[in-house]
Amino acid sequence: MKIASWNMRGFNKPLKQRHVQGVLKKYNLSVLGLLEVKVNVNLVDRMMDTKFPGMSFMHNFDMCTNSRILVMWDSKDVRLDVLGMSDQVIHVSVVCLHSQRVFLASFIYGRNSVVARRPLWDFFINHGENISLPWILLGDFNCVRYPHEKMGGIPIVPRDMADLRNCINRLELSDVNHVGCYYTWFSLAVFSKLD
Repeated sequence: MKIASWNMRGFNKPLKQRHVQGVLKKYNLSVLGLLEVKVNVNLVDRMMDTKFPGMSFMHNFDMCTNSRILVMWDSKDVRLDVLGMSDQVIHVSVVCLHSQRVFLASFIYGRNSVVARRPLWDFFINHGENISLPWILLGDFNCVRYPHEKMGGIPIVPRDMADLRNCINRLELSDVNHVGCYYTWFSLAVFSKLD
């Protein structure tokens, strides 16, 4: 069973939908969290039925104005149950139907400001302090943990990293090694590791 997340920056265009179809097939993904999808809540059911038949899905579109998180999964491989949801996270339990192994997954698309992200850290601390199962947090935190995770633009202020660091330390989380580009977001001459 494979799980992934991807910041799409829009998922309405057929080209992006075909790209997701290709990624699901190429990497044999059982679960995929799509972030910043910007799909109209009234069109998501039809889009999923026509472009991704057989895939189950959930979203948090009712909790935010710009369709932030869509999670899809192959119900022949896994079962997902929602444990918590907000405008910045979908928190689920995942059961692999082949091995019966259970773990928790949180798909994150953090707000852009320090203050707006604080409910996200509170959410994790409230849900995370009593967790005994394996837990993976995937997504776009919209902040960096260390100054070297940003290059260019306005320098990072230590207080901008404090909430993320506190949450990681309090819950005893660790960064999983990544493959590919170190910086996961860029705009003009600014590069950041936000995922």
